Amino acid sequence: MARPTRELRRPTVTMSHIGAGDFGILIASVLLFVALIPNWWASGQSFNAVKYSVVYFVIVLVLILVTIGLILYPLMESEAGIRALPFATPPLFLSIGFLLLLITTFELGRYDGVGSAFRAGFGLWLAEICCVVYLIAGLVKWGSRERRLLT
Repeated sequence: MARPTRELRRPTVTMSHIGAGDFGILIASVLLFVALIPNWWASGQSFNAVKYSVVYFVIVLVLILVTIGLILYPLMESEAGIRALPFATPPLFLSIGFLLLLITTFELGRYDGVGSAFRAGFGLWLAEICCVVYLIAGLVKWGSRERRLLT
């Protein structure tokens, strides 16, 4: 007589839902968070995003958290039993990337050129590069989305 065995529960969180665009967006988001910490201006004083522009810091932090939530949500759909998002995420990622690039470019040009003492530092240039990478990764995600066939 066979012993009854219980079925092993396999984890349903698969990394196959995350594509190249998602990885690019996640890497750009993490590096953008890191870019908020170092000096923004090479003027001999210590100015980072928190000290220099609190509004920028809060906006970028909220957008990074929204990005991480939107990327990790599809991974948790089957495990948590929640419904799929009712909208497509690539246009939202492109909008977030454009907004990040716009406000970072504004911060880059805010005092640049006013005096010779102010020059953009490492943190501000890293933030600008991360925003461009975020936007490019959003375009990659847009290009790799599933398309519906019209029949």
